[in-house]
Amino acid sequence: MEDLLEEVVAGLEQLWRLRWRPGPVAEADGRPVHGAEWRCLWAIRRHGPLGNRELAEVLGVGAPAASLTVRRLTDLGLVEQRPDPNDRRRILVQVAPAGLRLLEEARQARQSLVAERLRRLSPSELATLKTLLDKLTADRDREPRSRA
Repeated sequence: MEDLLEEVVAGLEQLWRLRWRPGPVAEADGRPVHGAEWRCLWAIRRHGPLGNRELAEVLGVGAPAASLTVRRLTDLGLVEQRPDPNDRRRILVQVAPAGLRLLEEARQARQSLVAERLRRLSPSELATLKTLLDKLTADRDREPRSRA
């Protein structure tokens, strides 16, 4: 049972990595957008405008690393920085329109890639997989979210 469980977990991890691979749209102004930059962009999109300290915490990195990544994303025009309306000394980072477009293109490319893999399954296998996924995710709204 444990060996089978390990194999299933390994397979799910491979599918998960496939889903999060940026794919062919991972460029902004002809320059590739790297893993740390993608994670940062997705985090800002998911959590809304963030200060550097909050962003570093969400990403699980130090403030200098988060700041460097934000600087690269700003140079690419994918994020914008603006003063916090509640505290003018604080700067918030938000996804710029170009960043939103890039995220949507990446989401569609990844979704197509996963769908392509799922088309290898028969209708019966897809129905079984859907049932199993429903069972595995039934309690997801009651579980705390992971930051990973």
